Amino acid sequence: MPPGLGPPGGRVYNTAPFEDRRKGGGSPLAVVLFPDFPFSPTFHQVASSSVYRYLTYGLRIDSDVQLPELARASRGTPDVRIVRTDCLNPDGPPSSATRTLSWESVGAFQVSGGQRIEMSLNAGTDEALARLPLLGPVIGTLLRQRGHLVLHASSVAIDGRAVAFIGHKGFGKSTTAASLQARGHPLVADDVLPVTVNGSAVVWPGYPQLKLWPEAAEAALGDDPERLQNLHDRVSKKGRTARGAPPGVPLSLDAVYVLDRGETLQVTKRSKTTAFLELLRHTYAPDQLHDGDDAAAADCLKQYTALAEAVAVRTLIRPRDLRSLDALARLVERDVRRRDESAREVRTVPPVHG
Repeated sequence: MPPGLGPPGGRVYNTAPFEDRRKGGGSPLAVVLFPDFPFSPTFHQVASSSVYRYLTYGLRIDSDVQLPELARASRGTPDVRIVRTDCLNPDGPPSSATRTLSWESVGAFQVSGGQRIEMSLNAGTDEALARLPLLGPVIGTLLRQRGHLVLHASSVAIDGRAVAFIGHKGFGKSTTAASLQARGHPLVADDVLPVTVNGSAVVWPGYPQLKLWPEAAEAALGDDPERLQNLHDRVSKKGRTARGAPPGVPLSLDAVYVLDRGETLQVTKRSKTTAFLELLRHTYAPDQLHDGDDAAAADCLKQYTALAEAVAVRTLIRPRDLRSLDALARLVERDVRRRDESAREVRTVPPVHG
């Protein structure tokens, strides 16, 4: 789901993924960036002694709240701690080290140092609703604090390497990933994709759940939408369990496909300049480039430049017709394997001696 985060300063932004735009019911969840705090929710006191242990994005997480979407982990030293608290301190400007996000219908989350998430939920807010922002914008912010680039993307693994799909809302990132899942390719992530660039690009698998509109689940996976649960009562999208890549094992990122609309299926190359611009446009929280930390912003831009150099970036044009999904998946498979064959041919060309 898109982050819906805009420039800092306390303004309110529409986060359409949390709206029930099909039924037109319910109020949108609006993300608010501190320091301004335009509402006064009533926080409830939390008393919990249970700790739940999970593994996702290569991180061991100890959590006060259950996160059933994530893979369970054995006892060990956690990389991240998620805690419930009765209130948060909203004072102070946003920074790369500590950031606070809030939703009027949910509550507030404070992310610190890439190691800790504190959450204060409004009275009466159920944890299922809280998990939508927690496993989206909040975890995305934490991953960025840990030094990852974070793409708003869906990703699958083809022949052991990851490919990612980026694009505007409604262009079918999750649907494209689902069409490849149907052909046996494990899901790497849906929505939040952390990338590390050090010469080559590496991604860290998240949790095995696709977020699909009912008709997309039916067309891509042959599911009966009536048998799938909604992500929440307020959201029309379905949560569909998928076969996922192991959450603790990084994968090389082979290609990024920028989704676009057209009459016929095709893949076209992009220049390095337009590749950089598309990758930057689809960063998970673009506002964090403007949070006052110039050094962090400059480093982020440098990493996106390196990512555009490290991976193939293509435009993937597809029609709106969901009946073309299987052909779309086959086209991506051919493109990935053709590029792999070309790379092998280059590696095996004997040197020319003068």
